[in-house]
Amino acid sequence: MLKTIPVPYCYTSRRIWYPHTLNLAHSQRSSLLTLPLRDEYAGIAPYYDAVTARFLFATRRRIAAFCQERGWRRVLDIGCGTGEQMLFFQDAGIRAFGVDSSPAMLAVARRRLGPSAPLARASFPFPFSDASFDAALLSLVAHETDTGSETLLREALRLAPHALILEWRKPERNRDYLLQPLVHCIERLAGQRHYRRFRTFAAQGWLRGLVHRADAHLIHDESRVLGVLTLAAVSKEPGEVNEGLLTLSATGQRHLNLNVGNTRIDRMERF
Repeated sequence: MLKTIPVPYCYTSRRIWYPHTLNLAHSQRSSLLTLPLRDEYAGIAPYYDAVTARFLFATRRRIAAFCQERGWRRVLDIGCGTGEQMLFFQDAGIRAFGVDSSPAMLAVARRRLGPSAPLARASFPFPFSDASFDAALLSLVAHETDTGSETLLREALRLAPHALILEWRKPERNRDYLLQPLVHCIERLAGQRHYRRFRTFAAQGWLRGLVHRADAHLIHDESRVLGVLTLAAVSKEPGEVNEGLLTLSATGQRHLNLNVGNTRIDRMERF
């Protein structure tokens, strides 16, 4: 039996958040109590933006513009962290709701956005009804989960027809490999457990392996920050035109998907 919990208007320093109703099943209510006992970001939260703000500024602006161009006006920011991306959403006229499992990160976000900001501490499955949002954002989150990044992506696509993913990009060119030591250094500094998750994410095919395991469709993919990051749009259904995007299957095959309208052309080849 579902329990309906009304959520009142939430005010930020710049916008008024729309009223929303959350439908919580028993299993979902229980999941809210299984958050990590230890906050892995407690030590770095006060300094996180100082380290990442300049590095991610143009990409965060691009994420907001991407949503704005496609008319995505309600966005769930999964793993919102310190709320920096939500400021870009607000400037673009997008109503964003942020969730994160770290109390320390959310504390920074509330100081930035105001005590009544649309923020919540939660783990997935998230306490929202199906298709509550136009899009869900996973910004440098997919490689951090313990329970399977494909589970998180499926949950994002339950809540919205589209997911926007910012992740480390699989190295493909010589220049990419030159920057890989920096990527691994960043992940190592986050801790042994964090680095182990990153290695698992890479071993399972990076972003395209994630999309394949979640049985989703990659409809947009662009390189960011000197090719170190990738910004991708993912959908439950094929896009109108998917321009021959190459995905890596879990069985070690290259999978060329060409989606035109409702027609899907697949070509598999060993390598």
